[in-house]
Amino acid sequence: MGESVKIGVLHAKIRMGAKRGNTRRLYSLIQGMMQKFSLDLLVLPAYAFTGPVIEYYPTNRIRHYLSAFAERMGRNIVSTSILLYPMRWAREFGVNILVGPMIERAGPRLYVTTLLIDYDGAIVAKYRKIGVTRKEEQYGINRGKEPGVFPIPGTSGKIGVFADDDLAYPEIFRILQESGVNILLGFMLPYPSDVFRYEKSDAYITTMDSKFVKYFLSVRSRETGLPGILVGGIVEDMGNHGIQAYMPTMPFEPDIGVIEDRIKRLEDPDSHIVIDIDLKASRPSEILPSCRTIIKNLCKRIK
Repeated sequence: MGESVKIGVLHAKIRMGAKRGNTRRLYSLIQGMMQKFSLDLLVLPAYAFTGPVIEYYPTNRIRHYLSAFAERMGRNIVSTSILLYPMRWAREFGVNILVGPMIERAGPRLYVTTLLIDYDGAIVAKYRKIGVTRKEEQYGINRGKEPGVFPIPGTSGKIGVFADDDLAYPEIFRILQESGVNILLGFMLPYPSDVFRYEKSDAYITTMDSKFVKYFLSVRSRETGLPGILVGGIVEDMGNHGIQAYMPTMPFEPDIGVIEDRIKRLEDPDSHIVIDIDLKASRPSEILPSCRTIIKNLCKRIK
């Protein structure tokens, strides 16, 4: 196994509800990246096929769209599932694909789930978001229980996955640190957070308070000793009526914090970030043995 991992992250434009158009755009972007780079892992943004739902549709239509966009992510994928596309792309390009959060249906329950598809096109890992907001709970989203620790198939690397309000829970990151991941990969589009605030950009487009988010990213990176990327994106309204919301894609490192000159912003639609992770150098900082019991007890609260 090699001692480095090359990761490509898409900072994509996503149109609300436009599954077909989003799928075509994503495929074109992936083709372009795979022609330029030999990637071990390709990362798609949150809600890459459907766009986000809560706070993006009228209140009386949110449950309808959550139900319409929910995917079953068990062993048997139905023939109409949007997941067949990234599974096919993984096989075509021979690359592992991390699919940013989607709505998952598991029996009667709904989750916000990130999944890893290996280069053979099989779903090999899932992470159900733990940091569910009150607004999400109101619309039937359930809280996950297990941390997002994903080995990268074909390499000796491991990634730690988080989403949205997970960023506010140090316990989650302590578990990822204890699990020996090499890099943190998180996802965020503007959403009804219990911690982070909405703000309007100069173009009057909704985003999150970037200073506050950057602060949390820097703190989590220093605490764990790990680099990472927060994957954002650009949300286009239904019917091509313009940009409704966006979130920068921000790489960060323990000694630097957020790397400003590598941020992908509103003016960078359908762009990407590619990084090489040295697996020997990129290891989490040590947790003192005396702290491990305390951390495990704290983590029980978020299950």
